[in-house]
Amino acid sequence: MLGSINTVSMDKCKQAFAILFYLVFFLMSGPVTLTTLIYLLFWTRYWWVSVAYTTWWLWDVQTCNTGGRRGWLVPWVRGWNLWKWYSDYFPMKLVKTAPLDPAKNHLICCHPHGILCFGAACCFASEGCDFSIKFPGISPHLTSIEGNMWMPMFREFFLCFGAVSSSRTSLNYLLSKPGGIAPVLLIGGVPEMDNCRQDEVRLILRKRKGFVKMALRHGACLVPSFSFGEAGLYRQPGPGGFTRNLQLKIRKLIGIAPVIFLGRGWIQDKFGILPQRKPVNVVVGDPINVDKVENPTNEEIDDLHAKYVTELKNLYKKYNPKFGDTSVKLVIS
Repeated sequence: MLGSINTVSMDKCKQAFAILFYLVFFLMSGPVTLTTLIYLLFWTRYWWVSVAYTTWWLWDVQTCNTGGRRGWLVPWVRGWNLWKWYSDYFPMKLVKTAPLDPAKNHLICCHPHGILCFGAACCFASEGCDFSIKFPGISPHLTSIEGNMWMPMFREFFLCFGAVSSSRTSLNYLLSKPGGIAPVLLIGGVPEMDNCRQDEVRLILRKRKGFVKMALRHGACLVPSFSFGEAGLYRQPGPGGFTRNLQLKIRKLIGIAPVIFLGRGWIQDKFGILPQRKPVNVVVGDPINVDKVENPTNEEIDDLHAKYVTELKNLYKKYNPKFGDTSVKLVIS
């Protein structure tokens, strides 16, 4: 009933702990901390804790739009052994196909988003896969929607990775720097979390052109990146079932639908919150050189977008047989 029960070694315990640590902060730190602060403010004598944190929050809230945290803290957190355990859980690998010029800025676009973007978090927001060794002189900044960077404790944790907001203000700030800066965008966002078919990876990209316009305005290289194996880390209700039909009805009613997913447990592989132990290979493609155009026309944006989509398709076609699954097709919508 529980599936296969596996012997749990110390190494596997460390790996599962690292993933659980990430999941707890990703899913729970914001709501739990916010609830705690409200409770302390109104129902205990420790109201001053909430007032002190709120004061800090107001003073620091724009850090996510001005390059993120600086100093020794970011490289120290990115270098924790915890992220090596995280990487070994799957295992995960960062594949370099071409160098990135430290004299230029780059806009790394990572596909697909997946349920909880494990590949992007490990490869670009930590040294779990040795990013700084493979791409010396490049400073990556994983991005997230600005609303996430307002959540108490969640923001403190992810800012320590060097993460920033994906807002226009934040990207303009970073790409205006002299060189070696690489914001990492998950272009598909939340809609890409819903990938219920096992025979395809669906990317939300065809109408998303803001990142192209941003690259043109700053002359930043566009770098396609694909996380092979990301979409298969959790199981989702397949098409035609009751759960899937309910999701579609909710989406039709309110515009969005809850994402339902099922992983594995600590010692069994049938159900739980942990992702499946399947290889994830994040392949960083060749950079696309972009000439700076401060006020690009729609035609220039469309041309560069088409070139980017072609390069992404070529990346998938070339590396899917080696790192992915030839039975899984790429669908861009």
